[in-house]
Amino acid sequence: METIPADNESADPRRLSLAAWAESVGIARTLRRLAPAAEWALLALLAAYFAIKGLVVGWQSLNTDFPNYYLVAKLFRQGYPLDRVYDWTWIQRQKDHAGIDRPLVGYVPLTLFSALLVSPLVALGPLDAKRVWLVLNVAMLGGTIWLLRRLTEMPLRRIGLLVFLTVIPLRTNFLYGQQHLLILFLLSLAAWLDAQGRLFASGTAVAAAAALKIYPAFFVLYFIRKRRWRALGGFAAAGAGLLALGLALFGYEAMRVYLVQILPRTLRAECNDPFTVTFGSATTLLRRLLVGEPILNPDPLVHWPGLYVWLQPLIEAAVLVPGLWMLTPGRAAPRRESLEWAGFTALLLALSVGSATYHFCVLILPTVIAVGVLLEARRTRDAFLLVVLHLVVCSPTAQFFPLHPGGWKTFLGFPRLAALACYWIFLMLRLLWRRPVASASPPIWSGPARPDGSRAAPSELWAFGALFGVLVAIGVAGNRRHFAHQFDDYPARLETGPASFVTAAPSVGTLGGPWVYFSRMEAQGFVVARTGPRLTVEAPPNADVFAPAIDQRRGVGWLEIASPSRTQSAIARFALGASIVPAQMLPIDVDDGEQPVLSSDGDHLGFLRPERGRGQLYLVERVRDDSAAAPVVAGAWGAPRAVTSAPADVLEVGFLPDDGLILSAFRDGRARLFESDAGAGRFVELALSPHPVRFPAVSPDGAWLAYSEEEAGAWHLWVAKRAARVDVASWSRHRVAEGDCNTMSPVWLADSRTVIYASDCGRGLGHTVLCQRRIVP
Repeated sequence: METIPADNESADPRRLSLAAWAESVGIARTLRRLAPAAEWALLALLAAYFAIKGLVVGWQSLNTDFPNYYLVAKLFRQGYPLDRVYDWTWIQRQKDHAGIDRPLVGYVPLTLFSALLVSPLVALGPLDAKRVWLVLNVAMLGGTIWLLRRLTEMPLRRIGLLVFLTVIPLRTNFLYGQQHLLILFLLSLAAWLDAQGRLFASGTAVAAAAALKIYPAFFVLYFIRKRRWRALGGFAAAGAGLLALGLALFGYEAMRVYLVQILPRTLRAECNDPFTVTFGSATTLLRRLLVGEPILNPDPLVHWPGLYVWLQPLIEAAVLVPGLWMLTPGRAAPRRESLEWAGFTALLLALSVGSATYHFCVLILPTVIAVGVLLEARRTRDAFLLVVLHLVVCSPTAQFFPLHPGGWKTFLGFPRLAALACYWIFLMLRLLWRRPVASASPPIWSGPARPDGSRAAPSELWAFGALFGVLVAIGVAGNRRHFAHQFDDYPARLETGPASFVTAAPSVGTLGGPWVYFSRMEAQGFVVARTGPRLTVEAPPNADVFAPAIDQRRGVGWLEIASPSRTQSAIARFALGASIVPAQMLPIDVDDGEQPVLSSDGDHLGFLRPERGRGQLYLVERVRDDSAAAPVVAGAWGAPRAVTSAPADVLEVGFLPDDGLILSAFRDGRARLFESDAGAGRFVELALSPHPVRFPAVSPDGAWLAYSEEEAGAWHLWVAKRAARVDVASWSRHRVAEGDCNTMSPVWLADSRTVIYASDCGRGLGHTVLCQRRIVP
């Protein structure tokens, strides 16, 4: 049944006479002859701009995001544990060791399959690998244009115009070496296969796209509503195959970490800063209006998380359920089938919890399909309006609006969201058009008309009403659980200087303080800083410094330096009395070591030496010089000694008050805690929990153990009363921090009652800040 009627020019005599006059004087014929040449000229200009500003610049420079894919692909080829690639500090360290000369990298929220695509290229250098990837992207762009030509009746020049009118997203995709063009190609392929009746293959193509980005997976709802059971079967079969492939290639733990820890926070728009207007979405807008955060969102319209809990699922259900209802069950007329695929693709972009400009490469697909349908139906004005909306969505409008708006001005920070909402509403209105039903009036209980002109049964209305209620109920319940205790840490936060992405690895010094030393990720990489009197240890360009360890009695500290010029980290010494310290000027005490920790008496230094990303424990002892008037600092350490009795694959290590060791290590599929005697001759596992446990810290008086335990995908801070002997498996313990967020890396103050720890509660995943809390009465 036809659903997009053509414009009826005979209904308006003025339009008819104007058209007749234009035709009589030859204007219309002249314009028709010139139009193709003008379109080709505009296409050439847009393509030239894209080539110069996108392809050429991307060819010459290595920008994010390609280094993220490349680095993890390289780690995969070298046999590194990929469950740690979502740790901001760990992946930054590997970037330095791999010689990638970029300030920052990060792999949240990318899937492991994104790196798998790039793995054949890691034999090349990063820039050369990116150039090969760009050539493949050019081929995918050409393949997409060919598919769109097969899907529509538009001439090639007009398809090219619509493609290159999306020049800003395309330019950014090539500049950064991203994978959004591949998603566009796969979804275009799926649409073409669907139109050809090859439904199983169509579902397979969608599953391949969903393995790289999450939102194509929601095409499952489209297949169910459209009764595309073979497409659903293709999606399920390909999804199962990809899951099996991921388990075989990446391992169970890496897949578990993504599915349990990363994916849930990603779906809540918490993979990065959840308040940034860069990833403008309805979820981000609501959070910025209704949820305060002391650093990232200090000026919300009102801090009312309870209202957010209800509004967010209501808005999502109000978009999704009508969008599904407007789809025709089963096959419809070809024009309507095309428009429905376009509308559902736009629906998924509108529902996305976080999308920057470059994500809208995929908008090419619904725009080309919808414009083709509208032009075929001679609805030229509607096609023009849709192109205008497309341009607004894809343009960099954010630069003209506040970057950190507060209060009512928050609405000004989301112009693209408003344009995208208008774009989707426009397509939904086109789907609502229908020809009048020729039959007599239906019985009163037969239900209202569907978008295709048929009548909806009451059972269908009840079903969609129930779906709406279920989605809202699930969303509200999930939001309530997620926001419970999210804000408990706000009063406990420490002042750590300028706003940063990540503040972590606390270490406490007591002289004149206590002051807290920590690592801080800034735009140019990691530095080491402290609370109290200013101290900043700055890394060389594109290098990083991590993990301070403090010896207040000698007035010195140690830290890890990782640089692209070295394949290994080094442990350097710095003076605590300085204010700004260039790391490249510091003396190196250990040439190959990471994550230094110091014993309470300052006579033992522990560190890790990794083997393919798996930490091996080493110790060095201070060389005493009793004849010296002052403690010898330079050259005061002996030769490093491997602790062969320690478990393999050590994650973190700390000292006990008696110079014994406590550490976390990965063994038999999960992280566990181990403790040794003073000589580190024997390590015994601490039977605390069947769940993964990490980040151990023993109080200075030796009575308490603080650590983090993974529960339902989040790391929660716990404290336990230590048993009299390390081999006693009875512990008195309780959870310190609640909330669906991470609290980890505790360090004790001298009173053995208070801890400093890192928390990402109320923030993005892994974007931790430091908090101080008394946890022992």
